[in-house]
Amino acid sequence: MSAYQVNKLCHRLYHDAAFRDAVKADPAKVTWAGGSAGGADHILAALFAEAVGGDPKKINYIPFSGGGEALAAMLGGRVTAGISGYGEFEGQIKAGKLR
Repeated sequence: MSAYQVNKLCHRLYHDAAFRDAVKADPAKVTWAGGSAGGADHILAALFAEAVGGDPKKINYIPFSGGGEALAAMLGGRVTAGISGYGEFEGQIKAGKLR
């Protein structure tokens, strides 16, 4: 995923008012799926919370061993959002199952 694609994706997430407002109101209620705790995915979730005015220390981040497990959690409704490489989610995004 290029820096442009990451920026475009973050821009779309930031402008999703319902998601942004939920993170701002109570970051702990929004569950994030991603890779290892303390890794880039985890840091990105905290940076997003901070950017929208939420407390990054209160994010509810659930680490998975890989994008496949995170994807299953997203599709199963066990988490609100997920962070991984675009390739992990591309098929589901194109199929309209993820946005």
